[in-house]
Amino acid sequence: MDNKVSFAKWDKLFRSQQLSQFNGNAQGLCWLKVKAIGRGRLMDKFLNENKISLKATKTGERFIELYDYLVQKDGAEEMLNSFLRNSENELYNTIGVNERQLKSDLYKITSYKWGGDQNNSLDRFFVSHYVKAISKYDELTSKRNEICVNSWNYVENS
Repeated sequence: MDNKVSFAKWDKLFRSQQLSQFNGNAQGLCWLKVKAIGRGRLMDKFLNENKISLKATKTGERFIELYDYLVQKDGAEEMLNSFLRNSENELYNTIGVNERQLKSDLYKITSYKWGGDQNNSLDRFFVSHYVKAISKYDELTSKRNEICVNSWNYVENS
């Protein structure tokens, strides 16, 4: 594909919540779909079903390598769509989530504030911003609402 947008650029747009940049962009949609299958067993299943081998072993590196591969491959969109539409690959079906209700409820979320930091690691965020940074109980108590908001945003958006 000519004028390939890098993985890093899509990642930056996603983390800064510039989600409109993905709309109607084949590479952006590819990035989002790879992200949807980018963890553990689900990625392994996708790779096996599509006879794709990756050199990388770490999850983040595999995500990048798979995106770089698929964004250049003819038929990648159909491959991803087919895999994602297969009900056997739907995590929610296997754990009993009502998908129709979930989709309806997602429209109730009006902003995407993840809580914590851009690395989506709430525990590390709390340790670095509150546990290790604040030694006075009164000061920590004054941060109670801020901590609650961060926790809620993380749970709601996750």
